[in-house]
Amino acid sequence: MVAIEGALRREVVPELDRVCKAITGPMCLDLANVTIADDAGLAALRVLSDMGAAIAGASPYLRMRLDEKP
Repeated sequence: MVAIEGALRREVVPELDRVCKAITGPMCLDLANVTIADDAGLAALRVLSDMGAAIAGASPYLRMRLDEKP
């Protein structure tokens, strides 16, 4: 499981990508402690989800933003 905390902004997307690429097997992204996500952060989460990552703990607002078409 990859726990993401705080702001998921463009500046941290490369680190998220690096961590996720190192994972073998099923991946789950714990978003319970994400306080905000910009467009780049949302795009990264969508890509990871499309690649099979499970999303857990997302707030209703964050879930709604993830489900929006970019």
